[in-house]
Amino acid sequence: MSAQKSAEEIIQSAKSSADEIRKNAYESGYQEGQKAAKESAEKAIKSAELLFENGLKELISIKDKILDQAEDDIIQLIIEISKKLVCRELSQNPESIITIIKESIKSAKIGNEIIIKINPKDLKILQEHGIELIEHFKSLTFGKSIDLKIEEDQKLSQGGCMIITDTNILDMTFETRLESLISAILDKDILLENE
Repeated sequence: MSAQKSAEEIIQSAKSSADEIRKNAYESGYQEGQKAAKESAEKAIKSAELLFENGLKELISIKDKILDQAEDDIIQLIIEISKKLVCRELSQNPESIITIIKESIKSAKIGNEIIIKINPKDLKILQEHGIELIEHFKSLTFGKSIDLKIEEDQKLSQGGCMIITDTNILDMTFETRLESLISAILDKDILLENE
């Protein structure tokens, strides 16, 4: 019996050792698994943070591009609306060319001769107001006699003109005035496309 008892004790001891080894292995594997899972989760979180950060940067870049494009589109819309409004005003009030000439000549040095280049469609209006313009020019030169010449220029848009004096050339074309107006409004240099 003692051999049997001794065998049972050995078996019991072996079982106990095996249980202990299993328990230690389980705990060790569990801890290693937790450590590996934690490292894996941290890597996944860092990867997700990086993806999120890059995605956010890309969204900001896209937003900026859209806003830049929208700004350009708005500027073009303002230009087109301004053109249409000025053209409508000129067609409804063709005599506005006289006011444009009178206002622009105030800043010029006037010699003995003034040449006004205009679109042929504006010629009749200038001829009708020629004396009025001469009197206006005389008032600016304290009664000095002025030689006024009106020349047709097909290249100039209706409602615009070029005024040439002995010392100045004033570009009062529709395009130049519109560009100045838009530039002042937007505080930018805007180049109008020739149509």
